Amino acid sequence: MKDESIRDVELLGVLHLGEIDLLFSRECCNRVAHRVIFNSKHSRVAVNNELAMYQLMHLSDIPAQLRRHIPPNVAFISVSGPDNGGNYSLGTAVEGVLAATQVPKANGGIVIAERNSRMPFVLGTTIPAEMIDFLIDTEYELPLNPSHEADERGKKIGKIIAQLYIHDGSTLQFGIGVVPEAVTNAVFEKGVKDLGIHTELFATAMRKLVEAGIVTNKYLVREISL
Repeated sequence: MKDESIRDVELLGVLHLGEIDLLFSRECCNRVAHRVIFNSKHSRVAVNNELAMYQLMHLSDIPAQLRRHIPPNVAFISVSGPDNGGNYSLGTAVEGVLAATQVPKANGGIVIAERNSRMPFVLGTTIPAEMIDFLIDTEYELPLNPSHEADERGKKIGKIIAQLYIHDGSTLQFGIGVVPEAVTNAVFEKGVKDLGIHTELFATAMRKLVEAGIVTNKYLVREISL
């Protein structure tokens, strides 16, 4: 976003990761109107200072909102592939990417895809090659959401949540941040077992529970099978 000729653009994004601090600088925010769906450390200061707008919506509602109310003209997506059928995987972020790809294509817009050689081919919904107008090849490590150890306040919150609400057979939904990490540690301390997971985002904290054998989905599977 160093190119000052880029202005009067509205940018809709979910979880911003990577080395993108410049994207939310005051200078850039004066040229680009940000709609932030999922706030992160990169966008939080800009949102708090009214340089960027927090777009309130559930993650599950993103496709409907894109189709009915805030249709994009251009989609920037990350892909992997193609597979043997010529289809591209949408990679690790699929919450609203399919709709963000379909809407501009249906309305005369364009789709620009970055094919990172390190992006895994994630099974599920794919898009055909003809959906992509421009394909750019790159290679770099995928950005990570860093996990931080909880401070004393976070640890107290985690212990309260675990003691009051998490028992053998409970089903969990985790976000990302200090509190989920603190809750995870509290779950280990409490010694519960046979937890289930039903979540739109699989956080690092949840992986720890799976690897420790605490998450079995024993009761979640039984409930679904009924």
